[in-house]
Amino acid sequence: MQYLTKRTLSVLVFMTTILLLFSGCFVTYGDKTHVSSRVVDTTKRVKTAEIYLIDETTDSIINYTQIATVKAMGGYKSSDENVMNYLKYEAWKLGANGLTAIIKDTETREKGRLLSDKEPDYYQATVYRGLAIKIDKDSAFIKRYGAVGDTTFIKRVKQDVKKEKKRNSNQVSASLIGGFAAAIITLIVLLAQ
Repeated sequence: MQYLTKRTLSVLVFMTTILLLFSGCFVTYGDKTHVSSRVVDTTKRVKTAEIYLIDETTDSIINYTQIATVKAMGGYKSSDENVMNYLKYEAWKLGANGLTAIIKDTETREKGRLLSDKEPDYYQATVYRGLAIKIDKDSAFIKRYGAVGDTTFIKRVKQDVKKEKKRNSNQVSASLIGGFAAAIITLIVLLAQ
């Protein structure tokens, strides 16, 4: 009876170890769009429904309050439009209705799978940086830019985030199923001896 208890305990420890090792093997990193911001003005703002892109060098007549610096870094397969949509979305979440001083750049990113022996891949990601601003929409502004700015980015980013959550969920599920399968096969082999 004591032999069975030790054997059972060792099988459980081994199965747990295998399950933990497999739980992250299908989960990827570094392949989705990432956003960040540094808030300058902490005044609470109500979200507007639009974002205007303002060229500060040619539009000195516009009055605005600076809210934050925002940055969007593209994922492995992100288009420039996708990264710009995330930049607008981040500004919009902070209560901005405009972006100015937008700079396009690239940065090296790393992507791979968690708990993998394979070396990670490196790629050049598109990066947009800008100032999220709250524009005072006076009659001169509305005459030049219209009463409504861009709103398409909101739906696109929300759809993208929803797809990413499903993808992450599928990766975790596949990892757990792989771990359970490995644990069951190991258990069968150990009990057959």
